[in-house]
Amino acid sequence: MRIQGIQDSEPGGWEVISKDKRGKEHDNWGRDPAVQHIRRVFAGMEQIQKIQLDQLRLSLLDNRLRSIRETALGFYNRATVLAVERGIRLTDSTMLGIYRVCLQQALSIAGITISSDLLTDDSPLGELVREVSR
Repeated sequence: MRIQGIQDSEPGGWEVISKDKRGKEHDNWGRDPAVQHIRRVFAGMEQIQKIQLDQLRLSLLDNRLRSIRETALGFYNRATVLAVERGIRLTDSTMLGIYRVCLQQALSIAGITISSDLLTDDSPLGELVREVSR
């Protein structure tokens, strides 16, 4: 028999839990479709980053990467808000396309040259990112 419940994990936050018959708690967040969606998007972002860094032959230990990642994430957050304001539906592929352009913009700002054959041609998405990165 399982006992389902909701437990206050911290002020202002709730955690969905279940207990098996031995009383062991299990996290059920992973079953939530919204959580699954965002995990897919984050995994895609990591993959985009790995591919881009491999193509540029940048080491994961490069000192500039922390700043580049933070810049790209800041652009991404602002660009997705702007996209929603403009009525653009944020599908997985749209969100990943925005992140790809944000990462390229952040790399460029850091002084890393990206050859034209590696640049993504996502004109509407590129416009969003250029607007938020000014």
